[in-house]
Amino acid sequence: MQIVPPLFMKTILSQIIFLCALFCCANAFSQGGLTPANAPDPTMKTLAQIEPRIPISSLPFTVTKSGSYYLTTNLTVASGSGITVNADDVSLDLGGWTLASSAGSSVGILSFSTNLFVRNGTVRGFGIGLQLNFASETKVERVNAVDNSSVGIFVGDKSAVIDCTAIRNGGRGIDAGAHCQIRSCRSYENGGVGIFTLDSCVIQDSIAGTNSLGGFQVGKGVSLRGCVAHNNSGAGISAGESALVSDCSAKNNVNGGMNTGAGSFVRDSLAANNLSHGFSSGAGSHYAQVNAIGNSSNGINLFYNGGLIERSMVISNMDYGIYISGNTVVTDCLIASNCLSGGAVSGLFFGGSRNRIENNTITRNGNYGIWNGFFAGATNNLIIRNHLSGQTNNITVGAANHSTTATGANVTTNLNPYVNFSLP
Repeated sequence: MQIVPPLFMKTILSQIIFLCALFCCANAFSQGGLTPANAPDPTMKTLAQIEPRIPISSLPFTVTKSGSYYLTTNLTVASGSGITVNADDVSLDLGGWTLASSAGSSVGILSFSTNLFVRNGTVRGFGIGLQLNFASETKVERVNAVDNSSVGIFVGDKSAVIDCTAIRNGGRGIDAGAHCQIRSCRSYENGGVGIFTLDSCVIQDSIAGTNSLGGFQVGKGVSLRGCVAHNNSGAGISAGESALVSDCSAKNNVNGGMNTGAGSFVRDSLAANNLSHGFSSGAGSHYAQVNAIGNSSNGINLFYNGGLIERSMVISNMDYGIYISGNTVVTDCLIASNCLSGGAVSGLFFGGSRNRIENNTITRNGNYGIWNGFFAGATNNLIIRNHLSGQTNNITVGAANHSTTATGANVTTNLNPYVNFSLP
């Protein structure tokens, strides 16, 4: 067998490597030019392709077909309505511009249709800013209604008003029909009520202040949560029957803090420094963890039969701390330093029968702690486990009621679990 010299093998291997490298370079340089023959197709759509929109550049303007419309600039109308919507399913974007009237009459935006969405702008100087009450299922968002001579924002049933402001309108700031939602709105200095609704609405995180006829005036079955009513010439909050009021405050209102109809539930709320009463409700109402402080009349009123007041603070009100009729429970409350007007008033007053007054701390309320006044027919009231001190007369009730009181040395030795403790 013939043996191949090593030097010859190295030469052959070097030639093979060189040929392979030459082949790869040739392939690399044979790909052609990198500049494409044609421009690439566009990959992004225009706004008109995503949402075809129709511009509004002059007034008056009438919408006659469904679609999306937008303002191109600030627009002023000399007479008549600014924009009239006569079609369903319309979106109207004010684009941050102002729709104004130089005549101070008629309507800024008028609609009789369904499913209208108005957003992002200001409507100023009309008779009515937005008159959508003949429409339904409308939505108004981030709209300012300013200096209109009547209502600022007026919507019909099943509508939503979100993050809107109504200022210095001659009538109501925001006026809504039934089954509506109002959220994160502000209503100030209007000639009527700040925020008004019919029945079965939800109002959240909204403010009504310095309005001429009250802060909130709402119908039956309305829920108010996280709302503030301050410095209104009427009542802060007025609600119909079966209202739910939670986490709200009413301060410095002329005609009382919160008025609610029969069967209402008010919780975790404050009524302070109102020029009349703090809270007032109809029969069958429930107060839990409310504070009535510094009001110019009674702290809490339950003038009608049936109700529950629990775990609440009633302090420094001018007249009665709590005033109830009959068939009511008052329990676990602090009632202190009321009756600042003097005279025949008390920390807790009852004028009816079959009440249960239990486990309250009642102190420094002028002449009377617990009192049933001159109501001889107030009978069968159960008054137990209360701590009273600092009144001229801690407990003064008729003989037909059930109350046992320990005074002086008996306070520390009395073993009756239902006794009332009466201290100087």
